[in-house]
Amino acid sequence: MVQCVRVEMLSASTVTRERGAEAFEKLATLLKQGNVELQLDGTELLSTPFLDEIVRLLASRNQVTEVTFVTDNADTVRKLQRIAAVRDVTIFGRGGKQPERAPVVPMPVAAGGTFSATKPPVDAQSHRGFP
Repeated sequence: MVQCVRVEMLSASTVTRERGAEAFEKLATLLKQGNVELQLDGTELLSTPFLDEIVRLLASRNQVTEVTFVTDNADTVRKLQRIAAVRDVTIFGRGGKQPERAPVVPMPVAAGGTFSATKPPVDAQSHRGFP
C-alpha cells in the first residue's frame, strides 16, 4: 500500500537542513508501513537543503526507492535533479497528473562541483525532469 503524505505534515518548516532531518524521522516511521508518495506542492517555500537532507538520509538507509516525490512545480523538479546529480542517487518522482513514477533525470553538473547554467537538464522542457 502506498501512502500519500503532504510534506508540510512532516515538518512545520520546509526551509532548513535541520527541518529536513526532522521530516525524515517522521517519513521513516511512515515507511515502516510501506512506500510513500511525498506531495511537495503547496508549501510557501521548499528549500534545496531541506530536500537534500531527506534524500541524504533516505540514501543512508537504502530507502530512496521507497519514496516518490510528487510535484508539478518546475523549480522543485530542478532541485530534485540537482540533488540526484550531486548525490549520485536515483530519485523517483512524478507530476501530480502522471499515473506512474519515473526516475528523476539528474541535472548535469559542471566540473568543480558547480551546476552548469549553460546546459539545461536533459528533457527538462518536455518532461519536466520525469521521463
